[in-house]
Amino acid sequence: MAAVLHQGEAGWVARVRQALAEDRFTLFAQPAVPLSPDHPQAYVEILVRLVAEDGAIVLPGAFMPAAERSQQIEHIDRWVATHIFQLMGDGLLLGNEVVALNMSASSLSSPGFIEFLRQEITSRALPVEQICFEITETAAAFDFQRACEAMLLLRRLGCRFALDDFGSGLASYRYLKQLPVDYVKIDGELVKDLSCDPINEVIIESMQRIARVMNIRTIAESVESEEVKAQLIRIGVDYAQGYGIARPMPLHDCFATLA
Repeated sequence: MAAVLHQGEAGWVARVRQALAEDRFTLFAQPAVPLSPDHPQAYVEILVRLVAEDGAIVLPGAFMPAAERSQQIEHIDRWVATHIFQLMGDGLLLGNEVVALNMSASSLSSPGFIEFLRQEITSRALPVEQICFEITETAAAFDFQRACEAMLLLRRLGCRFALDDFGSGLASYRYLKQLPVDYVKIDGELVKDLSCDPINEVIIESMQRIARVMNIRTIAESVESEEVKAQLIRIGVDYAQGYGIARPMPLHDCFATLA
């Protein structure tokens, strides 16, 4: 079994490398909608898909593990950032929405990647206050000191940060106190069963109170029903994201719905 898995991953490593060489990636997006009129600014998470040789769209769960372990993830992160910055610079993304790019642990801890972002942002006429980078606790913990330094550098340029999967790890609150973040994305495992799990409701309420004290906005992931959405509004969560709100869609389709 291990040999089969190794062969499968090796195949994906080669496919990712070829897709990068042939520019066979495409951008999708999934919005998070404001739950309060006090926060009218939309939040849009940028997602990347691999386009197979036959034109089929490949979801990241298939190729990202191989990209991460083969150190190709930084090249994918560069591809995404370059294309988004080009679109933003050309004024092709609409309105004042926050545009959130996922950043891997490898990229966050790479001085070369952070310098690439700095040069891209400073050399283009970009609305930096609309640029946000999503990182996970795991990514921050990979090289915590370097992660903090990178985040502070990009925040000084005007960018924002979101801590993804908040609540999935035991160190969540410690990271929240130490990392310069503007948003926390409440882990979907806590959100999706909210309507039938009172313990999860109490946990999310505590997260919301702490975030409010720290002037951090909250985004609930995996919102799949109106019932859960209504509970989040009652708790005071700022944004909702999930299949009950909008599924991931091609980038320009997403921004067209926000127009």
